[in-house]
Amino acid sequence: MCFGRLAGMRDAILELDATRPVGIGCHTPGTVGSPVYDPLDMTGWNYGRRYEHFRETYPNHPILYSESASTFSTRGYYNFPQPGGKTDYVGGTDYLSSYDFNAASWSDIPDFEFKLMEDDRFVGGEFVWTGFDYLGEPTPNRGGARSSYFGIVDLAGIPKDRYYLYRSHWRPDATTIHILPHWNWPDRVGQNVPVFVYTNGDSAELFLNGKSLGRRSKGEVPPKPADLASGKPTTTSGGEAAGAAVDGDDETAWIAPDPGGSPWMQVDLGSVQPVKFIDLTLGASTGNVRYAIKVSEDGEEWTTVAEVEPLPVRRGFGGGNRGGPSQTTRDLAGHNAQGRHVRLEWGDLPEESTASVAALKIYPERYESEYYDVTYDYRLRWNEVSYEPGELKVVAYKDGAKLGEQVMRTAGPPASLRLTPDRSELEASGEDLSFILVEALDKRGNLAPLADNMIEFEVNGAGELAAVDNGDQLSLDSFQDDCHALFHGKAMLIVRTRDGEAGPIEVTARSSDLQEAAVTLESSR
Repeated sequence: MCFGRLAGMRDAILELDATRPVGIGCHTPGTVGSPVYDPLDMTGWNYGRRYEHFRETYPNHPILYSESASTFSTRGYYNFPQPGGKTDYVGGTDYLSSYDFNAASWSDIPDFEFKLMEDDRFVGGEFVWTGFDYLGEPTPNRGGARSSYFGIVDLAGIPKDRYYLYRSHWRPDATTIHILPHWNWPDRVGQNVPVFVYTNGDSAELFLNGKSLGRRSKGEVPPKPADLASGKPTTTSGGEAAGAAVDGDDETAWIAPDPGGSPWMQVDLGSVQPVKFIDLTLGASTGNVRYAIKVSEDGEEWTTVAEVEPLPVRRGFGGGNRGGPSQTTRDLAGHNAQGRHVRLEWGDLPEESTASVAALKIYPERYESEYYDVTYDYRLRWNEVSYEPGELKVVAYKDGAKLGEQVMRTAGPPASLRLTPDRSELEASGEDLSFILVEALDKRGNLAPLADNMIEFEVNGAGELAAVDNGDQLSLDSFQDDCHALFHGKAMLIVRTRDGEAGPIEVTARSSDLQEAAVTLESSR
């Protein structure tokens, strides 16, 4: 965009509204070498800390982070094990885990962005993509979903777990204590179910059925296992060593002498070792390509333990790694892999790509990528919790004083419905709305987080059903149906007043085998 055109656009905007500064959202840092942004009062930059380049050219120009995060999740859905990296979609892409560990290849999880905003105080703040899920752009499930996964709140307007993570950081003055996941895992008794707590407190103690699971404090990162590959001998298909790949420095890299072809590099661990987890950062020259991970006990017979497919390319973002290094992690625990030699092998590189490895790290047990270290600054995490049904309780503390507590219980079968309107007093304008949260409860009043009952809605009196949804990204059901299924125990009903018609609005929700629920709203002229 040329200087004159941008100046003309600014002038046109100021003719309509001269009370506010004029800015632009941008993700092309290569343009900051020219005075194209001189006419603007401020500039917004999207993703990847791209504002750094602008800062060098315009050190005194106001900057906003105009698009950040693009984290993926589905309300109420969790999967195991935890992903090895932000684009490791455990269990596929139909639903994305609400542990808030997945993000698009060009973006990052909330905690990563929180840290940037704390470190880069010259940036005015961040605008997250997005507040709500929305119809269209269902990345990474472009073939099977109707709505996006980006939202802090789902399509129906129901908060996801991530809502409480943002609230805990952005509203330090407001008490937030939120436990995840739900505690109904009948198929995982005795197996690990990690527990996270989002709170504005600085520490908390977790109890399972009255037994303490320990106290966690923000900023405490658990120790990691030793890297078996660090400093070990390397060989390559070209005959040269690849020591830069195992020197522990991500800024250095082994680069194959020739582009294209089917190159490989391998490391000798010195003895046969269990190979449970690999943390790999490919160099920028490799691009977004397919490769295999192989192990061998003798350097002669090789077993393929993983084949890594290239990430889908998003048009306009330069592919899966935006032209820079690409980090991935592979959990190989299920392969019972072991070997003395570990090899990376590319099948058929395109001519424009050259094999390159910035870091190859190999671990004898599950390892969490350094990418997730930042989460310990903003979340309280109990990574090893052996599931048993019953009661989870967390007691949160701030500055040494008790902040509050939260309890979550294993729910029984759904027994009744509950309707909770955000507003009960409405204006008879024909446009005023009440958003009514619909929930399934067990006989003790606990939310039934697995309930998917079909609910029938009836609205009588001075109002009408405006819309209903449940936040399911795969659902193709109409928003205007008077019958809708719950999704992970919840749905949202929207009731609208009628123009000029005052009086009560009676709302009823029914489902077979569940006790119905009713609520009365009041519409006034």
